[in-house]
Amino acid sequence: MPAPESKKAFVKVFDRFDADKSGYLDVAEVKEAFRILTGAEIANQDYEDLMKKFDFDHNGSIDFDEFLILVNQLDSKEYVEPEVEPYKGSCLGKDKKLPFQDEVLRIYTNKIVAAFVGLCIIGNFFVNILEKQIDPDISNMQHETLWAQFDVTFNIIFAIELVANMYSYGGPVRSFWASGWNVFDTIIVVVGVLTMANVLGPPLDKLKLMRAFRVFRLFKRVESLNKIIVALLKSIPGVLNAFVVMVVFFCIYAILAVELFREFGEGGDYQTYDYTTDSEANIDSVTLRGYVHGIEYYGTFMRALYTLFQVMTGESWSEAVVRPLLFGWSRDHAIVPGVFFVTFILMTNLVLMNVVVAVLLENFVTDDGAEDTVVDARLADLDLKEATWGMNAKLDRLTENMEQQQQLSKDVASLTDAVADLRAELKAIREDRSGEFPGKPEIREEKIREEKAQDYSIDRLQKVPFGL
Repeated sequence: MPAPESKKAFVKVFDRFDADKSGYLDVAEVKEAFRILTGAEIANQDYEDLMKKFDFDHNGSIDFDEFLILVNQLDSKEYVEPEVEPYKGSCLGKDKKLPFQDEVLRIYTNKIVAAFVGLCIIGNFFVNILEKQIDPDISNMQHETLWAQFDVTFNIIFAIELVANMYSYGGPVRSFWASGWNVFDTIIVVVGVLTMANVLGPPLDKLKLMRAFRVFRLFKRVESLNKIIVALLKSIPGVLNAFVVMVVFFCIYAILAVELFREFGEGGDYQTYDYTTDSEANIDSVTLRGYVHGIEYYGTFMRALYTLFQVMTGESWSEAVVRPLLFGWSRDHAIVPGVFFVTFILMTNLVLMNVVVAVLLENFVTDDGAEDTVVDARLADLDLKEATWGMNAKLDRLTENMEQQQQLSKDVASLTDAVADLRAELKAIREDRSGEFPGKPEIREEKIREEKAQDYSIDRLQKVPFGL
């Protein structure tokens, strides 16, 4: 996807990664910002070239103006390799892929392959032009073999390209047919192959005329052309509404034209009057097709409708269609024809046609808004990932502390058991020694003090804080 044209998106992304508000981005931040804006990655080996090329003040960072130039120039695909996301599943199943399916996709989407197919499409288009210029008479073609060889060559190339495209999807699966371009390619290639095999008889042999539409396949390959086609397709509902209003006005004016001008020139001539010289003249009203003026141009609803369409296009309408009415419809004035055609031109050619153009432009403008929406979605996804990563880090630290606490509790329990065993042993020793010095109370008192000191040390050991 190309970078959005809205400067608002650039400012939002630049501010998002300029965390310290210094007005500069380093290389890593530039890489991530560019990915958010365009959805593409910058190869690691291009970092040094990027900094040298776009860091105009050579301070090791990119400011906003340099960032703006960088994204616009990189979007020309000088450094960018578009991401290729392999399709999930195949005709073998949702979780199964065809052999080398992903490799075929990478080859098919390679820039060199895409450029080659694009050149073949253009070459086929120019061959068709040359054929109709040099050999327009299909019943007496001078270079029939040459054109047939060109046709076979292009048919084979486009058939291989279609098969590779379908194989990269995993076969003729639903996701392949969901693309209108793929359906169009299939129809064009199938018609070309059937024509090449000479299996189409009259009137189906006229389907070979669809070869001229192969150039439309170029719109799928060239992103800027594809954008125009997509915008036009999105404009269809609004344009249809504008066309409905225009058709209603056409019909109203066609009905009025039949009522007002059908009988003009009846009898084969009409009279003009020059009030400045007070002179009259009879003018022949028979057209080249043998009709009188009113009958040919306004005799029926459909004739009047086509005449008004000719008036709207501006093609020789004034001299042939309107001026005879201005001079001959009424002897005294030309108000009715003048008002009729002036209001018609104002309503259709100046107002309603501009409404159609406005609807088309609206879709081109809103397309930029859609790109900004994509940028906002990428930023939101990045924020969500960062928030999730922060929560996961806290949970990991909490889990680690809990494991340490559990291990410490086990160690304290083991130490408590050891102390209990030690006290039991000391008590047994104390009981044994109490009978060793029955006649010497001073020795017994000294031993008692030593035992109390030992008990005091053991008690202090048991009262060690839990967190240590």
